[in-house]
Amino acid sequence: MEVLQRILITMVLAILYVIGFGLTSLFLRIFKRSFFSEKCEVKNTCWRDASGYEAGRDDHLRQA
Repeated sequence: MEVLQRILITMVLAILYVIGFGLTSLFLRIFKRSFFSEKCEVKNTCWRDASGYEAGRDDHLRQA
């Protein structure tokens, strides 16, 4: 009985894995999305400068 349970659990998890990643991949291809679509501008690094985080002097004084 325990052997049968291990086989069934392995099969069910493998099927869920394939379905989960398969559907995700299918939706990404349908909507032409990619997690890695951004290209690096400089070959040494892919870091981008932060923007929109500038705070005024009053913001700094409030935190102290």
